[in-house]
Amino acid sequence: MSCIPGSLLAASKYPMNLLIHDSRQAWRQVIARPFLSLAIIITLALGIGASSAVFSLVYGILLRPYPYRDPDRLVRLQTVMGETAGNVRGASIPDLEDLRAGTGTVEALGAYLAFPNTLTVDGRAHAANLTFLDARTFPLLGVRPILGRGFSPEEDQFNGDVKKALLSHALWTEMFGRDPHILGKVIEARGDRYTVIGIMPPGFRFPEKSDLWIPLMARYAGYREPYWRDRAFRVHDVVARLRPGTSIRQAQAEIQAAANSLAQRFPVTNRGTQIRLTPLRDSEVGNVKPHLWLLLAAVAMLLLIGCVNAANLLLAAAAREKEMAVRSALGAGQWRIVRQLLVESLLLSTAGGLLGFGFAWAAVRAFPRVVPIDLPFWMRIDLDGSVIAFGIALSLVTGVLFGLAPALQLGRVDLNSALKEGSRGSSGARRRLRDVLVISEVALSLVLLCGAGLMAKSLANLWRVDMGVKSDHLVIARMARFVPNAPQDELVRQYGGSFRHALERIAVLPGVVSAGAGTEVPFSALEPRGDERNQQQFTIRGQNERDAIRNAPTQFASISPGYFETLGIRLIEGRTFTDADDLTQPVRLVINRSMAESLWPGQSAIGRQLRWGNTNQNPWMTVIGVVEDARFHPLELGRGFETYFFYRQVPIPQMQAIVRVQGDPGAMVAGIRSAIAEADSQIAIVHVKTLDTLASETLWQKRLWGLLMSIFAGLALLLASLGLYGTMTYLAGLRTREIGIRMALGASRKSVLALVGGHGMTLTVIGVGIGLAGVFASGRLMRGLLFGVGSTDPVTLVVSAVVLLFVAMAACAFPALRAAKIDPLRTLRDE
Repeated sequence: MSCIPGSLLAASKYPMNLLIHDSRQAWRQVIARPFLSLAIIITLALGIGASSAVFSLVYGILLRPYPYRDPDRLVRLQTVMGETAGNVRGASIPDLEDLRAGTGTVEALGAYLAFPNTLTVDGRAHAANLTFLDARTFPLLGVRPILGRGFSPEEDQFNGDVKKALLSHALWTEMFGRDPHILGKVIEARGDRYTVIGIMPPGFRFPEKSDLWIPLMARYAGYREPYWRDRAFRVHDVVARLRPGTSIRQAQAEIQAAANSLAQRFPVTNRGTQIRLTPLRDSEVGNVKPHLWLLLAAVAMLLLIGCVNAANLLLAAAAREKEMAVRSALGAGQWRIVRQLLVESLLLSTAGGLLGFGFAWAAVRAFPRVVPIDLPFWMRIDLDGSVIAFGIALSLVTGVLFGLAPALQLGRVDLNSALKEGSRGSSGARRRLRDVLVISEVALSLVLLCGAGLMAKSLANLWRVDMGVKSDHLVIARMARFVPNAPQDELVRQYGGSFRHALERIAVLPGVVSAGAGTEVPFSALEPRGDERNQQQFTIRGQNERDAIRNAPTQFASISPGYFETLGIRLIEGRTFTDADDLTQPVRLVINRSMAESLWPGQSAIGRQLRWGNTNQNPWMTVIGVVEDARFHPLELGRGFETYFFYRQVPIPQMQAIVRVQGDPGAMVAGIRSAIAEADSQIAIVHVKTLDTLASETLWQKRLWGLLMSIFAGLALLLASLGLYGTMTYLAGLRTREIGIRMALGASRKSVLALVGGHGMTLTVIGVGIGLAGVFASGRLMRGLLFGVGSTDPVTLVVSAVVLLFVAMAACAFPALRAAKIDPLRTLRDE
């Protein structure tokens, strides 16, 4: 024991002093090897920073506490008409009333409708997201106004006192300056007057970015006939709260039994209807969840590569073997050495974690610029306490993970061989461990490279989808103009006049080539529709009974003159609309090629008639023209039917001006906005954007996942190449004497290059083989996230493998070239 330094003996008696002693010793070792320590810290910072940034995404979207009372009991209710995926609907009011009375597992059901609308302040209309909802919805969610009160049941009755409104905290602040006397004041929304009765809590925007809420029955007030009593009118979104102790499976079974009973009582409207219950959070997150899990897997691979690289760098510190041998000779046990090395690795990982937090902070700050849409109100992506706690825990785990293998290896050092004069070699165990680490790095890097390549190819395929329109030099302006409870001829006069006047003002702007308007424009959906359009039933006139009734995925659009010409959709047969197609004429249609060829194969569609549904109440509509097919979302599978109405026969309160311009479309945005505002102060401008911007917003998820995967793959490739370079440089240094002797005995420089570089390339080839096996094994996980490319696309796999091999060859070449330049005489003289 006398050989052990007194300070070490004293420190061993006190755990805290021992920790301080180990920390000081670790700090000296970090300072003594600045370049190696800096390389390890940066390597770990990249992995920890990327992991923390991705976890902030996952936590903000999937794990952050939901802002409702007992959120696990909240579900969304949807009606599925038959077995077609594209035929998912909401619910009708009569069905909801019967479901409320016929189920015991559901505590409450709330219905609502949300869409862009108008709010008029100081005589000018502003775009506002308005939600009609019944009086049960907010109590069901467990949310109360912070000022005033919510809707009473009496204020949600047909033809009752429904002219009431609740304001969001944001709208109250921005439009009304947080007026403390706002309660009882009258505001003008959707062209009608409502009394403010409450202000909702800050940040609350249910269901998504809502600015104000109005009783559901206000939507139908003033109509002579309660058409909303039709059971087939399934347009209402529904949220439900399950009773305590009830599972979704139990509620699903009971509510489906009630739906089956309704199908027997009302076979015309309810036959074949299925009820689907989905956890509310899952329904709002949608298809983002598998992408987030994929990102977590990718960033875990990147962090693992960083740990492997750091472990390899520690193992490459040859001087540590003698140092540990001296410590062991002075009486330090194996656990004492392992502990000292672990403290050192934890110190490095802590420094890497602090730097990684800086990287994560920058990434989270950049996130809003990468995601071009507003996330749901309850999603918040930032580095809050939970994310910081995750990063701290990750830093500690990382320190143990990358430091354990070198610690165990150096803790079992052989005293005789380590202290023997002139010993330059490295134990077989350490060589094998380094080889395994290099192979692991290469394999994981290839998996990430292939994943990034597949995502990039998928995104490129989406951009190349033929939308059936000329998408260059287009600006889209979404407009809204609401006139409540007016007859159809008045709506045609009001909407038609306002939108026509706006188009006339736009058309005379310098640089405008043509202009039109329509309710639907490619890429302009507020949310991705998915891969199928809604199914529509219609009856064909003049065909036999078996073929007369058809169901098909159909897209509708109400359009103005100039719509087809501005979008570049070619007329195939017949004509398009003119101002003569007004309310005095029968309803006329323009349809697309696929619809014409499917309904009247081998015949002309001009003059043919059809009507929606199978009821005699709907009028016959006459086809006057056939145009080429168009897509309204790039993810649509196959070709569907497109039916175009004239806006003077089917007036719609929201239209989208489509403007083809010369030069830069972005430079025309301000002028188009001003032209609309000058045309009619009652038109609310929802947005004015280029079609390229709308396309980016529609495809933002694919673009984001592809970008992040590419960043992770690039970092993995960098870390793998640095790890391979460091390992080959270290091994070449260990073999300097051997290489000098070989060259003195006549070995050529080419054989030295093969000796040093061949070992690294052998490890790389093995890693590539294992990585390809991993890609095939994980193919099922990526299959549903890709578009137009298989999860084992051979071109992507080959290109990724070639890139990795080329980078590895460069990483091995530099140490090999340096070894080939060794002077054998000087080497032998030094020995």
